[in-house]
Amino acid sequence: MRQDTIVIAGELTIYQVADIRLQMQQVLNGVDGSDAIALDLGNVSECDGAGLQLLLVFARAVTALGSAVVLTAASAVINDLLAEYGLADRFVCQPAGGAA
Repeated sequence: MRQDTIVIAGELTIYQVADIRLQMQQVLNGVDGSDAIALDLGNVSECDGAGLQLLLVFARAVTALGSAVVLTAASAVINDLLAEYGLADRFVCQPAGGAA
């Protein structure tokens, strides 16, 4: 099983979503059902509705391909946002270097 990692740092807002979406699409194009994709969100300092929507759409697309998305090192901003909207259960979360 292969695991690709997408690192997102800084802001995950409407102003960055288009660029981050392109990066995600490149990884998604190479996914087969045995792959897992790690999203390293440990250095995300800000996330708005557009950023959250991108994460949800990406997770849905990966799942539809039979793969899994793992959030690694999610920042407090991401953890708080997922908890606030009741979305924490949509993702497998693991600390950096840890096992799920």
